Amino acid sequence: MVNLSARATSSNYNFAVGKTTVNFSSTNSSTIYGMEMCWRDMSTNDCAACLSRGLEDMFSCCPQRAGVQVFFGSCTLRYEIYAFAKYS
Repeated sequence: MVNLSARATSSNYNFAVGKTTVNFSSTNSSTIYGMEMCWRDMSTNDCAACLSRGLEDMFSCCPQRAGVQVFFGSCTLRYEIYAFAKYS
């Protein structure tokens, strides 16, 4: 999900969802589901900066959590170990 922020900032709605499998070891893996969004009237650069700050905060405050949500005034990030939206 490295590109989830890039997908959100390049979409017409400043919104993206995605999922990926994370391998913790050769026998232990998990699917991680993510969503990132900004207000629709934000510029691409402002949205990218907000999402970047959100990711930094998420990793610094909650590195061992199974799920996390970060809310800023202009953007939101959510990552969980269960599906919470429609994923294709």
